[in-house]
Amino acid sequence: MNLRLHPRPTAGLGALAVLALMAALLHWKIAPLTDSGFLPQLAFRGYSSLDLQAFGTELLRSGEGGLYRNILRLDLLFMGLWGLWVVLAFPDRRAVGMALAGVVLVCDLAENVLLQQALDWAMGRSLPTGWVLYPPLIEDAQAVPFTRAKLLLYPLVTGGLLLRDLGR
Repeated sequence: MNLRLHPRPTAGLGALAVLALMAALLHWKIAPLTDSGFLPQLAFRGYSSLDLQAFGTELLRSGEGGLYRNILRLDLLFMGLWGLWVVLAFPDRRAVGMALAGVVLVCDLAENVLLQQALDWAMGRSLPTGWVLYPPLIEDAQAVPFTRAKLLLYPLVTGGLLLRDLGR
């Protein structure tokens, strides 16, 4: 029997599997560390730098900062697979697929970079000399606009492509 893997469904299923793994780790290992179940990458209403600092403190106290860092790394794999799935959805207009995926992925990647910078101290990094307990944080959390954009764009693009495909 000849089993031929088609790239688009394979990329989509791979992205779904990585997303499910990240969701399980976030909700069963990371969210219970906080009283409110706060997860910065799911906070559509936003969060402050103080929220991030409290979140980082819990990561540090629990020793789960390394796990959170690895979840952010897994997110890179998810982004790559999801982006490939979107690009392959436009076989005759790859530039459209690349632009659509690119906008969403830039938001997600920017959010990850900003979260990594804000929580670096809580993810197993040593504190530079001069910081008493935690690094000084800027007044507002810069990742919030990117969090909102990604939480809006991922379902819109994914849902739109699924509806389009079902209509064919």
